[in-house]
Amino acid sequence: MTDAWRAVPPLVDAHIHLFLDAGPSPRETYLRASGPERVETALANAERARAAGVTTLIDLGASFADIAGFREAAASHPRPLPRVVWAGPPITRRGGHCHFWGGEVASEADVAAAVEARIAIGAGVVKVMVSGGGLTPGTDPSVAEMPAPLLRLAVSLAHDAGLPVAAHCHATEAMRRAVDAGVDRIEHGSFLDADGRSRFDRGLALEMAARGIGVGATVISAVNTAERLRADGALANPGDVYAFERLEARRTNVARWLEAGVRLVPGSDAGVAGTHHDALLDELRCYVDAGLSTQEALRLAADDG
Repeated sequence: MTDAWRAVPPLVDAHIHLFLDAGPSPRETYLRASGPERVETALANAERARAAGVTTLIDLGASFADIAGFREAAASHPRPLPRVVWAGPPITRRGGHCHFWGGEVASEADVAAAVEARIAIGAGVVKVMVSGGGLTPGTDPSVAEMPAPLLRLAVSLAHDAGLPVAAHCHATEAMRRAVDAGVDRIEHGSFLDADGRSRFDRGLALEMAARGIGVGATVISAVNTAERLRADGALANPGDVYAFERLEARRTNVARWLEAGVRLVPGSDAGVAGTHHDALLDELRCYVDAGLSTQEALRLAADDG
């Protein structure tokens, strides 16, 4: 370990899930847990992040009930915890990725109510699920599942309220919709075509750079998930046919993002299988592997208060 890694400044992990336990089946474990058990998991995860030098967490998926339970418990917690910025339940189609957190929409009225609900609980960011994901059976990572009109409305209403928008996108078409809608950052950015294969679209990356749209590359969670799949071969989502290719692309795309001038927004996706809430430095090391210096990587994640 170099001296630069020893002298870690306060950091922001811009993509975590406090209520997921990073175990082999985090969705199933979450769904089986009671409310108090979920809060206990979240407090332990927050402490683990704080011990790793992370002073701000941006939670991109949690139910309103879970958030209320955490806030109540954190208010009297005996040890320091990171500041948490909440997105609340991700806005998703009916039955869409992470629908179990309660963010399903099917109409413009649903979207308007969803954004209002997030404003009401003091959310600091709005999360939209534009493609399917590996965590949710019945969704397809290679398909743009959020209708473009609903996506545009969600972005417009969030921006009117002064809230940035983070868009979960594996499919290239989902990324295009998100860019056209004017989101602030794209999460994962796997560049999956309709056939499920990953093909980096440099033109789209250059457009993101020109419009100031960042990317949460979430490399370390992809690396960890790929390792788990090699070990046991079990897909959380059986429809995620090209899971390995999607996951490996997240590692190889970092250098391409940098070359295209796209701003990296460091986030670990902590909570998914095998990625614990102290994984942010591992995420930053992936950026160093792609060509950044250690100091450059640390500056990307610096918590400026």
